[in-house]
Amino acid sequence: MAKKIKTPPMTEARKAIFARFNCEDQAKTLHEQLTKGYEKLKAGWPNLPYTDDVEANGNLLLVACFEAQQEREQRQIARYQMGRKQASAFHRIFGRQLCNYFDHVIGFNVCKFDADVVKSPEGESCREAIQRQWGDEGLAIIEALMR
Repeated sequence: MAKKIKTPPMTEARKAIFARFNCEDQAKTLHEQLTKGYEKLKAGWPNLPYTDDVEANGNLLLVACFEAQQEREQRQIARYQMGRKQASAFHRIFGRQLCNYFDHVIGFNVCKFDADVVKSPEGESCREAIQRQWGDEGLAIIEALMR
């Protein structure tokens, strides 16, 4: 039978962390999860400057987790905004919708784009044909999509 861990009361410092990251509505649940999974969570963040104070270490873990989540969300927003910007430029340059040539698993499908739009002639690469037909701007957007 698993030993039940008693959740200690939440300190003001911990409450302030939840407030700082707008998580007051989830504070009780997250506090309990941190208490129960403290050792496992600590093992997943080995490079934090831990002390002998479990409460301070728990707060350190919370801040690290919340900051990592914020960074992931910001990267996701930036990718979305970049995608919208690229889709707009793609449509303006090529007169086609980017979604017809982009897959979230494989990325930009240059083979399909070449067959449908570029139609590069024998002996000329797709890159050369794009450069010839749409110039530096067309080539730049395709290269950005392939990164």
